[in-house]
Amino acid sequence: MCLGLKQQEAFLEINREYLRTIKPVFSKQCLDCHSDHGHLPGYYRIPGVKWLIDRDIGEARKTIDMSNDFPFIGKATPGELLGQSAMCSRMAQCRRGGIESCIEILH
Repeated sequence: MCLGLKQQEAFLEINREYLRTIKPVFSKQCLDCHSDHGHLPGYYRIPGVKWLIDRDIGEARKTIDMSNDFPFIGKATPGELLGQSAMCSRMAQCRRGGIESCIEILH
């Protein structure tokens, strides 16, 4: 993608603001699934659970990948991202609640 100087400067400014104000919030909920910098729960090593988590993370990163900060990479439109937010919320709850919560949510 070829960007003009003004567009490059605008992207840099947006990324600086993103890093300062938004990324800290995303780090608590979103980046575990939507980046390659995620923290996996201890029960991730259980074979069936590992497969489910890997599948969900793969789908999440196809939708939107936040690994390299702004601009994000993905195939989803803003409307589709809003529709996905409920699933993201359930997966964040799963990570906080332990394996019992994940089994309940994933079935």
